[in-house]
Amino acid sequence: MKKLFSLYTLLALLSFVGCDKKGDDNIDNIICVELSEEAVDIDPEGGSVDVTLYCDHKWTLDGLSDWCTPSTTSGTANKEGQTISFSADVAYENRTALFEFRCAHETIELVVTQEATTIAQNTIIYTSTDGNIVEPYNPKDFGATIVSNTYEGGIGIIEFDAPVTKIGKQAFYECAKLKTITPPNSVTEIGVSAFGHCKYLKNISLPEGLTSIGQISFGSCISLKQIVIPDSVKSIGDDAFKACSGLTDVTLGNGTSEIGSGTFSYCIKLTEITIPQGVVSIGYSAFDSCKSLKNVKLPNSLKEIHSKAFYACDNLQTINIPYGVEVLGPSAFYYCANLMNITIPSTVSRVGSKAFGHCRELSKLTLKNGISEIGDQAFYCCANLTKIDLPPSLTTIENSAFYSCSMIESLTIPSNVQHIGASAFEGCYKLKTIYCKPSTPPTSGATMFANMYQNETSILASCPIYVPTASVDDYKSAQYYNRQNDLYNFVKRNVQKSKIFASV
Repeated sequence: MKKLFSLYTLLALLSFVGCDKKGDDNIDNIICVELSEEAVDIDPEGGSVDVTLYCDHKWTLDGLSDWCTPSTTSGTANKEGQTISFSADVAYENRTALFEFRCAHETIELVVTQEATTIAQNTIIYTSTDGNIVEPYNPKDFGATIVSNTYEGGIGIIEFDAPVTKIGKQAFYECAKLKTITPPNSVTEIGVSAFGHCKYLKNISLPEGLTSIGQISFGSCISLKQIVIPDSVKSIGDDAFKACSGLTDVTLGNGTSEIGSGTFSYCIKLTEITIPQGVVSIGYSAFDSCKSLKNVKLPNSLKEIHSKAFYACDNLQTINIPYGVEVLGPSAFYYCANLMNITIPSTVSRVGSKAFGHCRELSKLTLKNGISEIGDQAFYCCANLTKIDLPPSLTTIENSAFYSCSMIESLTIPSNVQHIGASAFEGCYKLKTIYCKPSTPPTSGATMFANMYQNETSILASCPIYVPTASVDDYKSAQYYNRQNDLYNFVKRNVQKSKIFASV
């Protein structure tokens, strides 16, 4: 035994050979600090673990945890090693603590982890903000009957007469004192508003057997920072996490096929989200007004992005809409003010109304061949858009589709276009050339090129419209091509010069 101890001490001393040297070769500048282990685990049922620190200077310990307690936080030089114990009570959730030993200008980290203990199926574990019992708002919807509710040693325990199968409708609704909660793995359902308006709820461990999360189940849980949805969950109800304004980290399991309406709307601190493979639909207002959302990864399985799905996501700069998406709903990305680059795949047949309206930083737009309709105000007031390449498949451009896209200088209307709506390109005052390829003039709405002014002067006189030679007369007689005031006056002044209607 003594031989083993001597060998261990020798190895520890030899480790100082690798210590960093700071400054010159002066021995006083050599700082040596080592740990016997840099990662340790504490038993789920509680207890302590020991580590040994080897250091040739005074040291301090930073990074104190609210669940893990060190035996000391400072010490003196000890090349033979000093033992520090780290202790914790029983864990009802997985937890991690990071500590830093500081020895002069050197630091070394220690990671302490503790897995959650196995909870009996007839028990719910919780903590409260004031150290007292939390009474459920609806105590009769757990699939079992409450036998006792106690709070000792900083832990609340609700015991039932049978396995808990659900956290029912409004079970803990507006329980303002509820801080953390761990349901047992026997729970398969979380009901409507089960934790709604629990404003101090910071953490919940969702059980691995959970299959359903109800509507508004965590609505307005403003202190909830993280949620991990297990793979077993098949259904997430509308508005499930709506207005969880403190939520920063969301992990979605692989079991669900749909993100419901309003699911994460108004989660204003959420910065990124990865939608897992298998999800086919993102519902109405699913991420509405997630103003900090910057990174979104969409799966190849996705088919539908519904109305207002990413409405007013101010910090979203780029998003890859995968091939296979068929529905791009109204206002899907409306008011995404910093969105700069977008490609719409050929599987989308219609770009919904206002889909990218007021995306004022949008400067690059790619519309793949296969898109047939661009809805009204689809790109309304995209003031940084300098170029539009409309696909050959396009048949319909609806009212105000590109209204006030004031940086566009050239426009080509593809040959299959049959309708151009009122004010479709109104306010695009930098247009210098318009090529209209359809042999039959598209039906059009009034003022489709209206209000094209710069410094209060009409610029239509310097913006010729080129059409197929054989169709010149048809365009001249077509409704709205020669009756809106600007265009009519321009025709009257320039028809003899053949500037406005010329060969493509």
